[in-house]
Amino acid sequence: MSQKTQRIYSIDAVRATALLLILMAHSFVAFGSHTMSWACTTQADTVSRFLFDYLFLGNGFMMFSFLFGLSFFFQMDHADAKGIDFRGRFCWRLALLLVFGIIHNAFYASDILMIFALAGFMLVLVHKVGTRWLVALLAVMLAQPLVLDGAIAHYNGTWVPGTPLVQTPPADPATLWEAIKLNSTDLLLWKAQYQWESGRLFYTLGMFLLGTITGRLRLFEQPRAKYLPRVAAGGLVFLLAMVAVENAVPQDFKYYMEGWRQVATVATLIPFLAWFYGLPCLQKFLQPLYSIGRSTLTAYIMQGVVLTLVFYAYGLGWGGTTTMGERLLIALGFYVLQMLFFTLWLKYNKFGPLEGVWRRLTRIGMK
Repeated sequence: MSQKTQRIYSIDAVRATALLLILMAHSFVAFGSHTMSWACTTQADTVSRFLFDYLFLGNGFMMFSFLFGLSFFFQMDHADAKGIDFRGRFCWRLALLLVFGIIHNAFYASDILMIFALAGFMLVLVHKVGTRWLVALLAVMLAQPLVLDGAIAHYNGTWVPGTPLVQTPPADPATLWEAIKLNSTDLLLWKAQYQWESGRLFYTLGMFLLGTITGRLRLFEQPRAKYLPRVAAGGLVFLLAMVAVENAVPQDFKYYMEGWRQVATVATLIPFLAWFYGLPCLQKFLQPLYSIGRSTLTAYIMQGVVLTLVFYAYGLGWGGTTTMGERLLIALGFYVLQMLFFTLWLKYNKFGPLEGVWRRLTRIGMK
């Protein structure tokens, strides 16, 4: 296996890990079902809550965003090497992703594909912008001026709550059809407002930029890939500093520092995992991760469609009958089944089910 192939496969494995973290975060809260309880009644629940707060919550989402920006760079760089301007085709690719997101959002209101598709146009706009300007834009996105201003207002006692566009429902929908209607209307507006006011949209854009900048620096390619452990070590120092600051600041600034802690976690996990998954001695054991990492679009949509039926009242209703630890075990079991499925699928197919459709539609009209 060539070094370049290892690099690509290691990124696939990192993407699979990010997907697992997202799945665990969503399953911990029963995919948003109102029937779940936050009560920690057992030691397993206490451990599960700690993992949710410091490992699952936000980190998988940020890793996914970083990898989206990195994949954008890889596609553009590959096209540029052939003398092809891929920007228009990538915009069409984003439009197709938006369609996938709209369909998935009908089943699960916290879908991120729609956000990625719309935010992705920013990457096309800045593709020819110099790296220094991208770093400056990245600094603005991660500084979160709106969230910081809100934290300062809370601390000074001058914060005035805004008016929500819609009220979130107090209970789960009674039927799947009611869920589809609610997810496609009121909860869609709620999600848009939440993305703006919580700063999640800006973190998405920031991670997109960071992934693109890292791609330009060729960090995951030889010979610079040998420095990945050092980068991970630097990220760990950054993470420990952010944890210390988070614990030291007043309560009003906790949410703001939580975002920085998640950025630092991603800065530690991605370079470490990219190096670890690239170790030659591990290659024969990582095929299941590579398989699901190459099929994350299908796997992500499958998780939202199937597990909402597992946790919501119009399905099995397990959201209200399971503990925190049990929901994480359900998620882990489902992920293992997905790895087995995609490992088998890719033995006979070059792409995942929806990845193949996405690729064919993207290439319409291309030679």
